[in-house]
Amino acid sequence: HSAAPGWAVIGTGDVTGDGVDDILLRRTSDGAVATWIMSDGQFQAGQYLQANSSGTLAAVLDLNGDHRAELIWADPGSSGLTTWQVSQAGAMSVSTSAHMTALSAPVVAV
Repeated sequence: HSAAPGWAVIGTGDVTGDGVDDILLRRTSDGAVATWIMSDGQFQAGQYLQANSSGTLAAVLDLNGDHRAELIWADPGSSGLTTWQVSQAGAMSVSTSAHMTALSAPVVAV
């Protein structure tokens, strides 16, 4: 599969918790975010995660130990970080939002 016109691959990570990285895409016209659910290297299903997003995807990693990756968004204009958490059923919720105005150096994912 290749991304449809107007969509760009922005990252990979296991958002479903099955041990296989899924592919994250963003629609350039409105910032909508979707994932391609993968299994054994094969495309299984597509799923919208959020109607729109702002900022840049900074990291895709499991922050809370639930075996599903969270999406960390950075918005340089507001010095904000936002964490999106995807439930086992595939529903997305914004779980954390923080402003890092006191930092003098850029945030770097490790």
